[in-house]
Amino acid sequence: IASEGADSVAEAEGAILESLS
Repeated sequence: IASEGADSVAEAEGAILESLS
């Protein structure tokens, strides 16, 4: 369960970084 949340956070962070670049 915790790992699933971490994966979601990592995915969201990746999308944010992509939108910034």
